[in-house]
Amino acid sequence: MPRLCIRVALYIQCGNARVAGRGLIEALEAIEKEGSIRAAARRLGMNHRRLLERIHRAERLLGFKLVETSATGSRLTREARELVKAYRDAAEKLPECIEAGLQCG
Repeated sequence: MPRLCIRVALYIQCGNARVAGRGLIEALEAIEKEGSIRAAARRLGMNHRRLLERIHRAERLLGFKLVETSATGSRLTREARELVKAYRDAAEKLPECIEAGLQCG
């Protein structure tokens, strides 16, 4: 019998569309740390244009901006910081929730 495992994916959904998972959250955190979308993409080993496309797609689906850009760089909006925090809070609680569910089932 093949080895089986249970996998759990955490992502933010808006309507029926997946908006953000670990990859976009890590990218937003990198933008906040680096102060630049280009530097964040470089740090993550991503193409700059691909990262911009992911951000713009998420912004369209969510209906609000995630990143503010200026001549001096880029920074997360208040909404983006809240999104990152909500994701990280859920990720922190997830193992406990899974464990509780497995004990009950």
